[in-house]
Amino acid sequence: MALNDSFTDALEKIKEVLPVDPDVSAFCQEKYGRPLTVELVLRSVKQISPDECPIIMITRPTWEPKNEPGMTAKILHDVLLYGMIYQMDKGKAVLEIIQFEELIDEALQRNANLGGLVADIIPAGTGTDEGVFNPKYAFVKAVKVIKHVNQLMR
Repeated sequence: MALNDSFTDALEKIKEVLPVDPDVSAFCQEKYGRPLTVELVLRSVKQISPDECPIIMITRPTWEPKNEPGMTAKILHDVLLYGMIYQMDKGKAVLEIIQFEELIDEALQRNANLGGLVADIIPAGTGTDEGVFNPKYAFVKAVKVIKHVNQLMR
């Protein structure tokens, strides 16, 4: 089966735009003195060292094709962003993880069609982990990425 229109390009583009977003980049340099690390991952357990933080790990757990009139399909991709920071001060960590998540959300909205690779990006639910792995704090952001595919080209 040929993959004429794979979603991997969109995942690579998300990986590319997040660390170079001016607001995200400035935040990471100011708070942690290093750039954001972004990785594409499988849904498996991975140890994150403090040297890797801040980090965003991206995975696509599900996708759902929906046929539209004509020869197109709208494909809904569920993309999960696992973000993690390292902060010894719990008081600072709670505020920083919220700021970090908001900046990632804004960066995705600024690149809502990823240079024409997708139709739209819609932020979905989110959740935070404020200290189970203290002093590493994490969030999980769900994002719906909509891609239109010409069925004749598949």
